[in-house]
Amino acid sequence: MDNHKQLRFLSLTKELRKLTKKMYDFVDIEMTKERYEERFFTEFKPFADEVHYKASEWKELAMEWVDYESPKYIYTMQITNLFDNITGMAITVCQPRARKKNVIETIKSIEYILQTIESQMHVSIEGAGTTCDRS
Repeated sequence: MDNHKQLRFLSLTKELRKLTKKMYDFVDIEMTKERYEERFFTEFKPFADEVHYKASEWKELAMEWVDYESPKYIYTMQITNLFDNITGMAITVCQPRARKKNVIETIKSIEYILQTIESQMHVSIEGAGTTCDRS
């Protein structure tokens, strides 16, 4: 995996962590069906689309990274599951009938895996001649 891809992968991992944290904001909103419908196209759908777009690119890079780096405790199945969970949660957190406890537990799982990946990244910063070892 070349340096440019590693930097992009690290950047996307950080962005997904921020989006995951934003999911907590949606969980705490008291949502009625009417309020959900009025906010769907202005707030919820754009959020879910952003998560899906970034997670799709992230997944490709993550699979390549796992094959290239063989990191500890991170496997291709976890990457696939994380992708499914984060894209599913981007929709679920906004729904009025979402079970808060299940949603929070899934978000915590997503955060943990993203944090674990970020901590294992080894990215060489171009031009600086240094290595950013996140372990």
